[in-house]
Amino acid sequence: MKLPYSKQYIDKKDINEVVKCLKSDFVTQGPYIEKFEKKISKYVGSKYAVAVSSCTAGLHIALKAINFSNNDKLLTSIISFVSTANVSQFLDGKVDFVDINLDTISLNLEMLKKKIDKNVKAIIPVHISGAAYNEKEIYKVAKEKKVFVIEDCAHALGGEYSDGTKIGSCKYSDMSVFSFHPVKSITTGEGGVITTNNKEIYKKLLRLRSHGINKVNDKFINKELAFTKRKKNPWYYEMRELGYHYRITDIQCALGLTQLDKLNNFIKKRRELSRYYDDELKKIFGLNLSQISMRKNTAAHIYVIRINYKFFSTTRQEFMAYMRNKNIYCQVHYMPICMHPYYKNKGFRIENFPNAKKYYDECISIPCYYSLSVKEQKFVIHHIKNFFYNKKVNLLLFGGSGLLGSNILKMNKSNFNIFTYLNKKNIGRKFSKSVKFNLNIKFLKKFIYEKNISIIINASGLTSLEECESKRNLAIKSNVKIISTILNSIQNTDVKLVHISTDQIFDKKRGKIAESEKLVFKNYYAKTKVLAENQIKKLNPKSLIIRSNFFGKGTVYRNSYSDYIVKNLQRKNFIPIWSNINFSPVSLNTLVKCLFKMINRNISGVFNISSNQKISKFKFANKIAELKKLDKKFIIPKKFDNKREKIDRPLNMFLNNKKLLDLFPELEKELDLSKQIQKKLI
Repeated sequence: MKLPYSKQYIDKKDINEVVKCLKSDFVTQGPYIEKFEKKISKYVGSKYAVAVSSCTAGLHIALKAINFSNNDKLLTSIISFVSTANVSQFLDGKVDFVDINLDTISLNLEMLKKKIDKNVKAIIPVHISGAAYNEKEIYKVAKEKKVFVIEDCAHALGGEYSDGTKIGSCKYSDMSVFSFHPVKSITTGEGGVITTNNKEIYKKLLRLRSHGINKVNDKFINKELAFTKRKKNPWYYEMRELGYHYRITDIQCALGLTQLDKLNNFIKKRRELSRYYDDELKKIFGLNLSQISMRKNTAAHIYVIRINYKFFSTTRQEFMAYMRNKNIYCQVHYMPICMHPYYKNKGFRIENFPNAKKYYDECISIPCYYSLSVKEQKFVIHHIKNFFYNKKVNLLLFGGSGLLGSNILKMNKSNFNIFTYLNKKNIGRKFSKSVKFNLNIKFLKKFIYEKNISIIINASGLTSLEECESKRNLAIKSNVKIISTILNSIQNTDVKLVHISTDQIFDKKRGKIAESEKLVFKNYYAKTKVLAENQIKKLNPKSLIIRSNFFGKGTVYRNSYSDYIVKNLQRKNFIPIWSNINFSPVSLNTLVKCLFKMINRNISGVFNISSNQKISKFKFANKIAELKKLDKKFIIPKKFDNKREKIDRPLNMFLNNKKLLDLFPELEKELDLSKQIQKKLI
């Protein structure tokens, strides 16, 4: 079983039609070409179509048809096959490139606007993977500047614009050019087609594809040679301008006609494959997916994933070799055009196209084609996951001496090389490498770069409500400024931030509290946590924010809430416990397990990690006493009244964990509170 990144699908109908053509009177220039052109026009919704020998040929004569010459400039995407730019060179013109948007792999509109000057005659947007983006805006800008738009639709037959009309209808362009190479949506072996709604351009294209000759549609210039006694001479034709031998054949168009009959099924299957890849591959940390929002309309010619190989201390070559060893053949689409020696010698530098550089460093196309079976696709996914499963990722932990941090260190199952930032307290080297540096943007950036950090977990902070009230500057420094430093240090990188927040930031009187609930702070601790969350949401929306309240065994540096209860009961101290404050605490073991599951699945957004049940602080203390067989009479119920207390706090902290369970339904039993309150965990 050999799985290429793409391939054609040929059935008996295709073969029979080609054989039928071979047995007919015409194999080069015959009736199949016109039939094919009309069928293409009807499919995409254009007025005219001109079939040619390749997409490159189509782009070439499309530029020629608008009289592009040595004084003119072409603007196109830096990410494309070289032919997109080369056609300008065929005509002795100039070319300049526009960087891409990483999420869409399409022309960056703002950069395009800046590059349009008086010499720009044409823009060629490239629909990578078969997905059109910003087509309306590009066309609008072009028309305002009196610039032609020629779409490079090599990947895009069968795709739609965002408004649902077919790519190739030329609704947002002067011409669209497609490819029929074997790996494309349909194949004619080799071949291409240009669609347009402009009759004059259409007639010119007909001439240009055939040596500058048109035997049919043009009025003859040399009438003395063209006619005898006012009757057209059947042998006569004229070359009116320099054209090319870019004709397609009847044999190719015979295949194209039957391929077109299957196109909708081809596209449907490719989209299904893409969506399944999305669902499975987005779970892998360090792997980024582009164009997810465009799946509905894409032709899904190729499926591109982006891998930050540095995160895994590996290379693309190593990944491709591993996949090839499993008979899975991947490809790169594409090397930025300016990196080819020809264009580098013209003065183009990849440093001027940072998004394209990043895309090229990470991109790889994996198998996606009509005949790829479910079993084969799962085989591909399995080996992608398997490759990364055996790769360690470097993680920087803030708060390693705290309750949660120490448990993160203990429960790391060798998937991560953990560096723990030392604040004041030393941490044993058994579970991590301790590091110390001035915590500012400069030094943190340097550390992230030198140690190739992929993930930062912030489990640090000042959590005592009393200390936060009395030491407000320290609370801001510990809970807010550290987040600001981290966010500024990972700006424009793929470093994943995981931030541990709290359940103290709501004022809902009753019922479960969902992640979307309005944030409210009743004390200074809660205020600092809200400020931190707001920064993260604004500056790094791909971060993961965890809201929780946890219990379990503390450390030598920090007692947990359950430790506080146990130690006081063991000493037979009376302890007042709030009877009217409800929460949904989760054990440290369960919280850390959920945390690692979410990191491994590359989850982003805000999530509650909590028990399924709510419980009052008083009842929780009683359960701890029962478990430890301690005397409950020392637990004194006390009602919280904010009028009598120095520090206000919410009465309801019952977090709704539905969003978490939708991701991991297998955790439902584990999140049962009674199962979590176990002797070994307290």
